[in-house]
Amino acid sequence: MQVHKTVLKQIPNRRFPGKSEVPPRAGRLEPGSGIPVLFNVRRCNTAVSPGEVWISPIDVGMRTAHTTTPMHLIHGIQLARSSRPPEDQVVIASERRQFLKRRWRGLAADGTEFGFDLESRLTDGCVVFQTPEKDYIVRQLPESVYELPLESPAQAALVAWKVGNLHLPAQILEHSIRVLHDDAMTQLLGREAWPHTTPEVIFTPMKVMAHS
Repeated sequence: MQVHKTVLKQIPNRRFPGKSEVPPRAGRLEPGSGIPVLFNVRRCNTAVSPGEVWISPIDVGMRTAHTTTPMHLIHGIQLARSSRPPEDQVVIASERRQFLKRRWRGLAADGTEFGFDLESRLTDGCVVFQTPEKDYIVRQLPESVYELPLESPAQAALVAWKVGNLHLPAQILEHSIRVLHDDAMTQLLGREAWPHTTPEVIFTPMKVMAHS
């Protein structure tokens, strides 16, 4: 276990004795080994010893001020896929919307915490961190969608036109189209009486293109 070299103290809350203040902004501390650790930090406004920092127990990893386990900072993909057996892979499960963000937090299945400050988007199944024993991989969580079979070019064009007018995320497959589960789509399916299913899948919609 890595011990943080900086002295950490809670922020006393004068308005509510016995509680701590939530810091106004996030800061970054560097532990002795040089591995970045993310905390919500507030500088002390009273005289303290050099290197002493005040920190709220509500930090980036929802940990208390005396925690010594680092949060690993990830800047990008290390490998597109892990070559290790499943028992040597640790999953960081994430919703699809997390894959669209540049900065976010994640918690692996073994409790390891990660802070993401990405240069490019992650992909489902990619390796973001490695140890001599394990690969840490990001897995997208499945979500409920509407899936409509496309039986002819004319029917596919009609579905695409009406679904497109809703401006919902959509994924086009070879013989079907998947659309985000949404109230507007539910109403459209009710009006048109189109056959459909509602599977839970790894949803990968097309990228949004702006109108010219």
